[in-house]
Amino acid sequence: MKGLKPTGAMLLTLTLPLAAQAELKSLDDNSMSAVTGQAGITIELSDAQITIGEINYKDQGNVFIENTGLAGAGRVQARRGLAVTEGDLLDNVKMTIDIAGGGTDAAALQSQWGLGKISGSALALSSASAGDHGESAVAISDGDLVISIGAIDEADMIDFGAYTDRVSLGTSSMSAGEGASNTGTVLMSDVMMHGFVGPIDIVVDGQENTMNINSYLQADGEMTLDIMNTSMDFAVHNRRGEDVLIYDNTVTGESVSYFHAQVDIGANADPSKGLRFNLTDASGDMDFTNITLGNAPAIGHVYMTDLSMQADLNIYGH
Repeated sequence: MKGLKPTGAMLLTLTLPLAAQAELKSLDDNSMSAVTGQAGITIELSDAQITIGEINYKDQGNVFIENTGLAGAGRVQARRGLAVTEGDLLDNVKMTIDIAGGGTDAAALQSQWGLGKISGSALALSSASAGDHGESAVAISDGDLVISIGAIDEADMIDFGAYTDRVSLGTSSMSAGEGASNTGTVLMSDVMMHGFVGPIDIVVDGQENTMNINSYLQADGEMTLDIMNTSMDFAVHNRRGEDVLIYDNTVTGESVSYFHAQVDIGANADPSKGLRFNLTDASGDMDFTNITLGNAPAIGHVYMTDLSMQADLNIYGH
């Protein structure tokens, strides 16, 4: 694990003495490109974690989401009583932000979109079926905002752990901050998930007012559906069936298999229909294992192979 990156304020403080001794010049985008070798911004994230004591959605009544966190996979592995193979903090994340130009600039960004950003130097494609694995190609053109997320060190991969202790319903008399004392119906509890994040790309179209999110993920976890008196383990990946996508880590010896999800988000053509959420693909394999009803022994396992989902949703108030 690396130390925390300096904040913008810290960097400003450190560079003030230098500014007093050097001539400062304003650089336009072309000048910056000449100095750095490329336009755009790169942000590297190391040793991060997020914890939220309560999230409250209030309509007439309330929904309380308690003790939610995002960190490294090791933290959730420990919570589940598993062998801890990863770190406690979220790290090794690199995000680049670019506004595409025309011609070769847009083409260069296109080549690094989706699975194209996996170099193969550490993650070697070991088993894959032909085809696009559910991806719908996104044409990057002049004026588009392109946000790309991947690993700083491909061999280390990006491990993550996410958890939520409880999601419950509350009455209209309750207020934000009172979730811990809520005695209403519990929808789910002890939701825990850990795994690896693959390539993530966000393209905001410069002309069409839409945003496309293309992502890959492998995850294992467990949850309790209290309202159904049911608990289970679960996993998402793409190891079985006709559509397969598996990479071998040539450095660590691990393998990773990514479930794919892609969505278009934008304003609906009909303003009364609010937000359009077009799930163009969610595909891969899903496992639901050690399914229990109440305190009785497990009733078995359910495996879904070559799952493929598409849905076009409109989200608005009523």
